[in-house]
Amino acid sequence: MNIETLFNIWNKDKQRIHKKGPGPYFSDREIWWVQFGQNIASEIYGKGDDFLRPAIIFRKVFDDACIILPLTSKQKSGNYYFKFKYQNKFQYVYLSQIRYIDAKRLHHKLGQMKIHDFKNLQKQFIQFITKNNPPIKIGGNPQEGKLVTKS
Repeated sequence: MNIETLFNIWNKDKQRIHKKGPGPYFSDREIWWVQFGQNIASEIYGKGDDFLRPAIIFRKVFDDACIILPLTSKQKSGNYYFKFKYQNKFQYVYLSQIRYIDAKRLHHKLGQMKIHDFKNLQKQFIQFITKNNPPIKIGGNPQEGKLVTKS
C-alpha cells in the first residue's frame, strides 16, 4: 500500500478515535497498545489495520492524557534506546520518540513494567535528554541572562 493511501486510512481512523467516548483508565508504568497512526519520515508509526504499537505510560499528565514512550521487540543499541525484559522477551524503548497523547489513543493494556526497570528507564531518559546540552540562559533579555551549569 502506498503512503498516500495509508495517510487517508489513518485520517479516517483518527476522526473515529476523536469522536469516541473518554479513554480508558491508565497509570504510569503500564504497557499499552497505542494507536500511533501513520506518521511522516522518521517519526514512529503504528502497524496493522489499527496502526498499533506498544508503548509505556511514562507519565500520567491528566486523567485523559499521558506521555508515552514507544517500544519495539527488534534488537536496538545505543543511547537512544532502553532495553528491558518483559514476559521473558527483551523490549527496547525508543527514548527519542517520546509523545504526549490523549487517552483515546490507548487501545488495550498489555501489562506493567517492573518498578526497578521503570526507575532505570527514568534515569536513562534523564541522561538522554541532558547529555551534551549547553548551559541554559535564564532571563527575558539574552544579554542579561545568567548561565546555569550542571552541578
